[in-house]
Amino acid sequence: RRRMPTPSRPNQPIDPNCWPSPPPFTSMPSAHSSGPVLKVLIFDDELHAKAPQYRVPCIDLQIYENADDATQHVHRERPHVVLMDYSMQGDKNGADALAALHALRAHHALPLRLIAISGSTESNRQMLAVGADDAVPKTHVRAYLSRLAERAGHTPHLSSPKGRL
Repeated sequence: RRRMPTPSRPNQPIDPNCWPSPPPFTSMPSAHSSGPVLKVLIFDDELHAKAPQYRVPCIDLQIYENADDATQHVHRERPHVVLMDYSMQGDKNGADALAALHALRAHHALPLRLIAISGSTESNRQMLAVGADDAVPKTHVRAYLSRLAERAGHTPHLSSPKGRL
């Protein structure tokens, strides 16, 4: 499988056909434990309605419809990864929530990755500018979660619409 470079700065073009490498874990969770080993929070109203499609065996996945209480959820749950959409129902958009999470991460030294998952390249650029570590096209979220599971040492038995990732 050939890896394509992904942007890490807002002024670089975002290739909608690639997604970032899974985060470098400071302490790699063990896939041999008896439950989920990674905690991932997703803030996206569209994916909330399709939550069962995004379940991966070794990931404790929580999907929220809006980002209004994102800082409270992240502070309480201490996830490894947060995926944030730009446009959602509620009072706070993804860029505002990511900026608040970026400050929370710095203040509490939380070892988490903040990933923008908008379907719009411009929205992803805006979220990279306020603190997102990387951007994943919304159509690739399921594959990104599978790669997170693989990185943690678990091989999920998922198939993409074409039968392979």
